[in-house]
Amino acid sequence: MQDLVLAENHKSLATILVAQDAIAPEQTAARELAEYLGKVTGAEFGVVTEGEQNSTPEAGKTLIAVGATRHARDMGINTNLLGPEHWFMRRKGNLLALAGGRPRGTLYAVYHFLEDVVGVHWWSAWAEHVPDKPTLTIGPLDRHGEPAFAQRAMATTAAFSPDPRSAARNRINFHYCLPISFEYGGENKYGPPNFCHTFWYYIPPTESLFQQHPEWFF
Repeated sequence: MQDLVLAENHKSLATILVAQDAIAPEQTAARELAEYLGKVTGAEFGVVTEGEQNSTPEAGKTLIAVGATRHARDMGINTNLLGPEHWFMRRKGNLLALAGGRPRGTLYAVYHFLEDVVGVHWWSAWAEHVPDKPTLTIGPLDRHGEPAFAQRAMATTAAFSPDPRSAARNRINFHYCLPISFEYGGENKYGPPNFCHTFWYYIPPTESLFQQHPEWFF
């Protein structure tokens, strides 16, 4: 299989496509992909919506289908059957599909592609590495996965700024101190009634309960 050319000499050879019913995190994924492919190559990558005019690329041009598009389905990626953070990167010919379950799977597919394939790294909220590749190609690609833990949380603002991109880019889906907006996948809180310090909610320290079960409070 020949390499897939995304950009050549600072010129984009790929179109980014999103589904008509793309949810906010999937639209974010497409924007993030376009922004960082642009930073890497120095080219401008357009984002179009499936079914709209100019949504079919010229012959021989690469299509990057982001999210629950018909192209993803044609390549055997049924996002409706995937968990909320299960992601896929799959290439077939001139088509590259980056898709996953909702709400965060597609976002994670794009971030894995940018990190694992393109070479972008986000070290913190203030430091990143973006390689310089005026010509960007990729070889065969068929990977998928999902985080090992359902919740990945941070309890300090030192590692992540109030900007939710830092959390999303590092696959953090809950922050004790700062909200993660739905645009960047939202949050996976444990609870209810609260995400921590919940003992009082379940066993309130009333005098009668203490007299009946003093061992519960030691």
